[in-house]
Amino acid sequence: MFDAFPLKHILVIGDVMLDEYVFGDINRISPEAPVPVLHVHRTEYRLGGAANVAHNIVSLGGKCTLVGQVGRDDSNSKLLFELGKKGIRHFLVERDDMPTIKKRRIVARNQQVIRVDTEMIKKLQAEHIEKIKNFLDMNSFDMIILSDYNKGMFSEDLMDILKPYQNKIIADPKPHNSALFRGVLAITPNLKESREISGEEDVEKIGASLMNSMNTNVFVTRSDKGVSVFEIASLQHIHIPTIAREVYDVSGAGDTFISALTLSLAVGATLQESAYYGVLASSIVVGKVGTAVATPEEILSFKV
Repeated sequence: MFDAFPLKHILVIGDVMLDEYVFGDINRISPEAPVPVLHVHRTEYRLGGAANVAHNIVSLGGKCTLVGQVGRDDSNSKLLFELGKKGIRHFLVERDDMPTIKKRRIVARNQQVIRVDTEMIKKLQAEHIEKIKNFLDMNSFDMIILSDYNKGMFSEDLMDILKPYQNKIIADPKPHNSALFRGVLAITPNLKESREISGEEDVEKIGASLMNSMNTNVFVTRSDKGVSVFEIASLQHIHIPTIAREVYDVSGAGDTFISALTLSLAVGATLQESAYYGVLASSIVVGKVGTAVATPEEILSFKV
């Protein structure tokens, strides 16, 4: 199956971010204030948000194009450099009225100490949506991932231009925007988000509610309990357990799941088979520090 991934081109639309990691040691308290002092060893830049989904796609062997919005700033330059290194194509709306979203994480001995966010939520303007529509009209993709972090990318106007592609869209929605994604092929909320969207507590009631209200297949990601798959055609569901391993960092695990899921669906795997490969891939990345990716080789050699 993985041999077919390079034949598939996935479009990722969403909230694009730059992740900055500052690694170091803490050995003393500042004399200026009762706060720890970090001695910096190195700084790394990684792709975050929807850009991390795109990174996961290419790491798994697929082709990917990323659509999002960014500022005209130094963070954008670093983001473009990282996209180029990973071979990720992109169509980014550059704006003067917002910064590129950046998440700066301070890490001491593999433990995240604090996160500093730089962001300004801005809705796409009509001219931006028209440019994206023209881009879609001139290109074709096997599947589309909508990566929603509730940072302003998604609106009714954007979803209107995506309606012709609904049967190939997998969306990871935030509760505030969930109604926008009604009728897509599938959604992948985590347990907390799915409870907020559905108003239910029990996972089986959650799945039934979301299938009915969203008219879509539902994958409820449940952290260490794996994923629950609800198929709208058969009204059947199955729970796929996670693969036990030491967890270092859950950052971006949902991005990895939706990437492996979507590529698997693109090459013809069933919903359940695709969810299983998504669980395998995300089980690998939680054993790594920070936003990370999995490769086909890691998945194939993973000890279940």
